[in-house]
Amino acid sequence: NSVSIKYALGEYFSKSSEEGLAKNDFIQVFFSNAYYLNKNASLEHLSKELNISPLETGNFIFAHYGLSYTDLVNKHRVNYFIDLLNTGKFGDYTIEALALQSGFSSRHHLYKSFKKFHGGTPSDYIKSVN
Repeated sequence: NSVSIKYALGEYFSKSSEEGLAKNDFIQVFFSNAYYLNKNASLEHLSKELNISPLETGNFIFAHYGLSYTDLVNKHRVNYFIDLLNTGKFGDYTIEALALQSGFSSRHHLYKSFKKFHGGTPSDYIKSVN
């Protein structure tokens, strides 16, 4: 039962479940600081930044955004990739370079997430923009 685990492990975390996480704190760390662009982003690291448990972080994300941590990160990486293309400054870059710039570890991960959150492929999108 996740509730009993939360209470049993609660003393090991700096912020108790009762205090929770302020949405503004999450927005500052995740969006304002563009945490999702960090190639080494992880639920555990984000939780340390927010000073709450990974379970609480995951629950917070799902409650406020309706997505898992991984999906939230990848969705915003895809949006960032699209924004890069729309600026027109990165027309000479390869898809691999743009994927890395957007926080993805490879072109493959970009394609998989792009299809899930935007539909189609990055290549098709690039052709439509040009």
